[in-house]
Parts: sequence; C-alpha cells; structure tokens
Amino acid sequence: MFSLATVFRFAPRAHPLRAFASSAVARAPPFAPVDDLISALDSTQEQLDDDFVPNGEVTARWNPANMRKIELFKPITPNFFTAKARLNKDWRKRRPYLGPGGPESRRQDIFHQLGIDPLKESLNGNLLSGYLSDMGKIQARAETGLTWRSQRRLSKAIRRAKMIGVIPLHSKRPLLKGY
Repeated sequence: MFSLATVFRFAPRAHPLRAFASSAVARAPPFAPVDDLISALDSTQEQLDDDFVPNGEVTARWNPANMRKIELFKPITPNFFTAKARLNKDWRKRRPYLGPGGPESRRQDIFHQLGIDPLKESLNGNLLSGYLSDMGKIQARAETGLTWRSQRRLSKAIRRAKMIGVIPLHSKRPLLKGY
C-alpha cells in the first residue's frame, strides 16, 4: 500500500505545505526539512491504517493496485487523500433514469400500438387524467413508459386541456363512475 510519505515524495515540490492539508504539516515551520514532513506524514498514515484497514491487513479494497496513482506535475488537493477519492471508482454523477429504451417503450406505448395521436385526444379528460399525479403534474416518461414522441405530444395535449378547462389545473380530476 502506498504510504503518505511515498505519495508526498512524488508530489510537486513547489509548495510542499499546500500539497497536503494536515494539522501536522500546518504546525511545521515554513521551511521545515522534508524528512520532518515525511515523518509527520508517516504517523498520519499509521492513524489512517488503524482507522480504515482491519488489523493492518491489506484487503482487496485497499490494495495499491486498486488505488488512483498520483501524476507528476499535477496539483494535489486535500480531497485527494480521502478514502473515496483514492479508490479507482468513477464518482461522477450518473445520468438520471429517463425511462425505457426505444424497443421497450414502443411495446409499452398504447398510443404507438394503436396508432393514436395524443394531441387529438386533448378533449378526452378521462384519458389524460390517467397521466397526471394527484397534484395535477404530468407524469415523467419513466413512469408512463411512453415513447419520446408520444410523451411530448401527450404533455402538449394535457397543457391544452388545462387551458381549455377540460381538466383542472392543480389537481387530478376524479373519474366519473358509470360513464
């Protein structure tokens, strides 16, 4: 496993006190010898080993092969030394679920299956109210399972129906029984 002292040796040397934000380094005099800084980092590494690695064993998670490498001449932020940042995982935000893919949505989309244009159904309040939440919001494509085209046209039909007054603006219309 990489020790913090090893990491510090390969870090850029222009500003050694800015390379790692630790209380041990911050208390060091401005021109402390590198050996003092390395010994302070080694003690910090021992504390980290006690915290994260059980019984000092090298587990698969903390194996140096699974760790991100430090690149020369690249700036290092204090966040780089956290456990999350050191692991080889991509922490970028994932794309939100936007609904089914093309073939699956064409199988689920009732408008596509029957060849119905949702815009022509803008006066059918009972049909459109099935695609509204209790607060009157249009359901997302991930909930309806429609194709992109049908979802856009259904949304436009719902907005038209709200403006015409066929369905209420801020609530879901209760279905009439017996009709």
